[in-house]
Amino acid sequence: MRPIINLVLIKDIKHLLPRFLIPPLYNAIESNEPIDYLTEMRQVVTVFINIVTKKISLLELIELADTAFKLICA
Repeated sequence: MRPIINLVLIKDIKHLLPRFLIPPLYNAIESNEPIDYLTEMRQVVTVFINIVTKKISLLELIELADTAFKLICA
């Protein structure tokens, strides 16, 4: 558990937490659930793809990046 969470809970400034936490985490803290159950680790794969092979305009680059994103994430 991160030490700052203990500090926040000790200083009773929970009313400031919602703007910094995702709702499920904040709701769990409000329900006094153990923080240990809320931790999670995820493996992430990062892939770099060189899609620009010639000089293109900024608008063309934005459209190309948008198309590539849609194809990869679909």
